[in-house]
Amino acid sequence: MDHIKDGWFMEKSALWPGQAMSLQVKEVLYNKKSKFQDVLVFTSETYGNVLVLDGVIQCTERDEFAYQEMIANLPLCSHPSPKRVLIIGGGDGGVLREVVKNPLVESVVLCEIDEDVINVSKKFLPGMAKGFFSPKLTLHVGDGFEFMKQNNNAFDVIITDSSDPVGPAESLFKESYFQLMKSALKDGGILCSQGECQWLHLELIKEMRSFCETLFPAVEYAYSTIPTYPSGQIGFMLCSKNPKTNFKEPVKALSKEEIGAMDLKYYNPEIHRASFILPEFARKIGSSASGLSRACLSIRTLACPSSLKTVKKAPPDCSALPPHFLHRSGPDQSRRLTRSPSHAPGHARTPREPPVAVAPLCHLHSRHSMQLLVVLAALTGVLLSIRAAAVLPVEERSPVHLNRELSKERKELILKLVSGLLDGALDTNMLPMETVDLEEPLESRLEERAVYNRLSLPQRDRKAPCKNFFWKTFTSC
Repeated sequence: MDHIKDGWFMEKSALWPGQAMSLQVKEVLYNKKSKFQDVLVFTSETYGNVLVLDGVIQCTERDEFAYQEMIANLPLCSHPSPKRVLIIGGGDGGVLREVVKNPLVESVVLCEIDEDVINVSKKFLPGMAKGFFSPKLTLHVGDGFEFMKQNNNAFDVIITDSSDPVGPAESLFKESYFQLMKSALKDGGILCSQGECQWLHLELIKEMRSFCETLFPAVEYAYSTIPTYPSGQIGFMLCSKNPKTNFKEPVKALSKEEIGAMDLKYYNPEIHRASFILPEFARKIGSSASGLSRACLSIRTLACPSSLKTVKKAPPDCSALPPHFLHRSGPDQSRRLTRSPSHAPGHARTPREPPVAVAPLCHLHSRHSMQLLVVLAALTGVLLSIRAAAVLPVEERSPVHLNRELSKERKELILKLVSGLLDGALDTNMLPMETVDLEEPLESRLEERAVYNRLSLPQRDRKAPCKNFFWKTFTSC
């Protein structure tokens, strides 16, 4: 009751400093502490019944549909066949209510750790909790992290109705959590997670989008307006394992008849498209995040090809990457959250552990990296010189250029080098690597290496000139 003074409830948080949200209280309906959090329900003068967890508004009867309909239908209408759906959190039942309305959904699993939130919602928020009575539902009261670890490749859509990134709930906004969701998704699967507010958490949104784009080929950020959430706005991070997914255009555009049958009050196809149109200040941040993640992926691919392989526990990391990508300490997934999955995927409270450093996958020394580049450039020079020799007029070919085939030993060596480069496991002892003089022009070094490789090719006798040579078409006998 510390948050109610003089008949007004006031919501304050370090996440939105210098501002507060107040609602006039008509009657307090419920106020107890569960195993995980403080649970408060009161009737307001203008927003109906209000659910509050640990002093933070989770939903009100007046505006809850703006959040529930968007976080459910944005991913569902972007997937061609969302048969199996997992909801992490959502103990108030609002997201579940919207998911079971979709006729394409065959089964839904809701994972909530705080059973008290479910029971309170059924009693004081019956309009939201009606989804709990759907035959499509399988209710799992327990740890959301553990449930996903035991259900790989199981769901078409995963929706995370998470709390704000404070304390242990901060783990829900880390790369390790998104990796866990990715493993629980089927091929072509889609996830949607609460993405905070553009006005308050722009840097966090940029960070999330950056690491999401290293995990998924299709990533977008959308938002909805809702009066009782901080600054009147809330966002959604959407990711797909299918590179062809276009979140901005719904795969299933609901008709007016379907919207009426589903009793939707906020979502429609036009709102779906418009929700991805961001204000200029947020759009620029999104563009810079996209560029940074693409650059990171390119560096990771060139400098550390092995990072493209699936990593089960720790995210891939390279010493050459920007510091933004090197802090992934990742929370202990056995940890439980202090808040209910209605805004956090249920986890029990345990002492927080110090961050665990992630071992980098790239251990190539800078000298070895330069040697790899020189070898690759030399191979390219050899292949190009042979190619060029094949298209020169016979009269202009030198004895060196007449050698149009590599020896068997040279071919095998090139295959080994290319294979080693692709696997990220090149044996640097395979070839004698001279010390690279960084002051010598790179162009000169590569040219000398290419000439050396060409001169080592076996000589062949000069063939008689061919009369059927056509220079413009690069053909000859």
